[in-house]
Amino acid sequence: MCVKASEFANKCKNSDFAKVADEMKLTVRTFEDLGAMQENLPGQKEGRQIIIWAFDEERELNDINLFDMGKGYLVAKLSQVKEKGYASLADVKQKIAQAVLNTKKADYIIKQIEASPNKSNLQALANEMKTPVETVDFTYASNNIPGVGPEPEVVAAPICYSQKCRGYSHRHKCKICKRYQLLLI
Repeated sequence: MCVKASEFANKCKNSDFAKVADEMKLTVRTFEDLGAMQENLPGQKEGRQIIIWAFDEERELNDINLFDMGKGYLVAKLSQVKEKGYASLADVKQKIAQAVLNTKKADYIIKQIEASPNKSNLQALANEMKTPVETVDFTYASNNIPGVGPEPEVVAAPICYSQKCRGYSHRHKCKICKRYQLLLI
């Protein structure tokens, strides 16, 4: 495995990264908008070493390095360097458009819920909106809800909808049902 990774890294020094990866039947993943203080890369447990490498002051555009990731190897190429300061509109346009779209979707869903005669009954509301009610287990020590992602506001203020403690808002895991139910839209 190390031989193949080394061969790939060496070929990439003189050829197109994506083309060499395709020829060697390797997968290319792109990590955008890395921060110098980031602890890891998405999908990589030991990604901090790559962040440190990428933000080294002597690093130059198109530098390539081979990293031992424990159970495999990763070849990194620095493909873009963003200067300090404000980002250009072209760099943030897609993110802004997605944020506006998400806000509009949220407003629409909130209006639907507020107008629903079933808003006080989670299962009836879910049926009306043609979406399932899913039960998940999580603790306040976690930022993420399994299967949903980072939702710190939901983790911080859950409402339990079990039969015995319906609608009881609390700041700890329910002692009666030991679970939280969330409407996933």
